Amino acid sequence: MRAHSSRYPRSFPALLLAGFLVVGLPLAAALLWSAWNTERLADRGTRAVGGALKASRASRGLASHAGSIERLSRQIAVRPGPDLLGDFDLVHSNFVAVAKELTGLPLEPKQVAALNRIVEQELALYRAVSNAQQTPIDPRATVAQAGRIVDGAY
Repeated sequence: MRAHSSRYPRSFPALLLAGFLVVGLPLAAALLWSAWNTERLADRGTRAVGGALKASRASRGLASHAGSIERLSRQIAVRPGPDLLGDFDLVHSNFVAVAKELTGLPLEPKQVAALNRIVEQELALYRAVSNAQQTPIDPRATVAQAGRIVDGAY
């Protein structure tokens, strides 16, 4: 009689099961890790696409409002009136809201600098045009400033 017990299986089915476990467990672990990693990458991709969609929509809105600012500033430079100034206030508010939406997105430093430059130019134009009824504005300078805003928005 044998006094010691062996750590190895004594039967062929037990040996076969142990072999499957030795081979199968690492494969199953790799499969689970791969599935988890794929899910994580899919989530990151979905967030990236969502961010790109927001950025695209906001940049189109910014360009659209910049075009409206240019048109209104041209009209106000020629004939300032309370109705045009009211429209200009509304477009300015929309421009600022879209610019704030863009600042909340992950942008490159060059993009942030360009956005800040456009916002500063728009604010300077807004201040000048808002006082057009009290202080006459130079139509050429106003149009040139509005053109720089439009160029920067595109």
